[in-house]
Amino acid sequence: MVVAHINHELRGRESDEDERFLVAHCERVGVPIVIAHAPLQQRTNQRTASSRATKPFSEAAARVARYAALLRLARDNDCRFIATGHTASDTLETFFINLLRGAAVEGLGGIKPQRALADGIMVVRPLWRVTRDEARRACCEAGWTWREDSSNQSAHHLRNRVRRELLPLLGELAGERRRHSRHRSQRCRRALSAPPQSRMRAAPGWSA
Repeated sequence: MVVAHINHELRGRESDEDERFLVAHCERVGVPIVIAHAPLQQRTNQRTASSRATKPFSEAAARVARYAALLRLARDNDCRFIATGHTASDTLETFFINLLRGAAVEGLGGIKPQRALADGIMVVRPLWRVTRDEARRACCEAGWTWREDSSNQSAHHLRNRVRRELLPLLGELAGERRRHSRHRSQRCRRALSAPPQSRMRAAPGWSA
């Protein structure tokens, strides 16, 4: 097993501190680590170019660069699987993001538990059924600390607003039923992977 870290260099010293923190942690637990730098540039607002205004980086561009770097590292280290830290909370957020963007039903399945990235290399998500809070509790029980990405506080990214505004509101409105909502995306994913003739029987219910 090899730990991989991709540094996009978007947050200056904070990004470098994230890298040093992870290197030190891997040394303590005795796991090798490899690092790739995949810098991303802030996007210039073309309509106000004279003021050199910038927009936040594209999450999609960061994701493409990150998986390209992970693929290179996997090949360099003879790894057949790339395990990411996506949790059930990420899947729920992705479901609502896709819903807000008007995705077709195929886009409402959230994050897949695994997918092929290239020939002979799979992306797997072992924490797919674990919530973010559950993962944090497990780290605390193991005596591990972690770092928070400050860009997760930015209201410029839709995912952050879904996480910080929409989901807490839905939790307040739904009460106890909120804990079941993350399973709907998973049931939708299973329904979409079923043969077409059985999809109607497998489709999850959406009771009010």
